[in-house]
Amino acid sequence: MRVMTTRTTDTHLRPVAGLPARLALWAVALGAWSLLAAAGALAGLDQSVWRWATAHRTAGLDVLLRAVTFFGSSVVTAAALPALAWRTWRRDGRGMALAWLAVFSAGLAVQIVLRFAVGQWRPDAGALPATMSLLARFQLAGFPSGHAYRSAFLFGWLATTLRSAAARGACVALIVVVGLTRVYLQRHWLSDVAGSWLLALAVFAAWRAWGPRLAQRLEAALRR
Repeated sequence: MRVMTTRTTDTHLRPVAGLPARLALWAVALGAWSLLAAAGALAGLDQSVWRWATAHRTAGLDVLLRAVTFFGSSVVTAAALPALAWRTWRRDGRGMALAWLAVFSAGLAVQIVLRFAVGQWRPDAGALPATMSLLARFQLAGFPSGHAYRSAFLFGWLATTLRSAAARGACVALIVVVGLTRVYLQRHWLSDVAGSWLLALAVFAAWRAWGPRLAQRLEAALRR
């Protein structure tokens, strides 16, 4: 299996507190960004970008970007995850497919925790009720953006399976555009989207460090 031969450690970067250096780097960046968002330190930047986006909205662009933002939706994720897993299963084995799904799920768990921990409300949240359920709190909180995380993971995963540099570049471009649509459509602040990208980078760093070994163990367990 070709992917199994991928290096799982960085020879030129030393581990930090027992973590692979790249994972430690993105984890620290995500933690710092989350703390800044929770403290309101990014509000000025968010408001400036929000005002710029509001001033440049048009009816035609709204229609176009609503179509683009759909690529980060739960509906697309529910369809794309099994498709990518099946492709990976056929090409690299069951263990590899399950390892990718496990890493995605871990990132999703972190996203849920950050929604509650940071408590940064969406720009379109409006007046907040005095009391709310956990579900309502999760839905009204915006940090980090679910669309941005899901699209970053899905198209990042897809990019790892492509040989063409142009195709991989198109995946990266789509990740960026989907994230920015959330800001333009006033569903998220820029800091929400940037937090999702940092989360995705941490998840891919975790995959680089542990993914192939996890896949090997899962494959061995499935063969028993």
